Amino acid sequence: MLPDDYRSPEFQEKLAKKLARAGGRMEAALNDPRLHETVRELRKEGLLKNDQLPKLILDPRFLKIIDRALEPPPSPP
Repeated sequence: MLPDDYRSPEFQEKLAKKLARAGGRMEAALNDPRLHETVRELRKEGLLKNDQLPKLILDPRFLKIIDRALEPPPSPP
């Protein structure tokens, strides 16, 4: 659902900042060699196929990938 002010410049700016932060976290996660190894394991086991989605989303390795991608940025010192 979108808020009533979704066309306002303020909302657009907030959304752009949040998307940029999320993109940065995703980029960092995608550059993580451990993540690539985990994805290779999941692919080798056949869990990255559409019909395996229920098994995939319950796999602890997949949950770690999601946690890594969504973790908040480090706090400044």
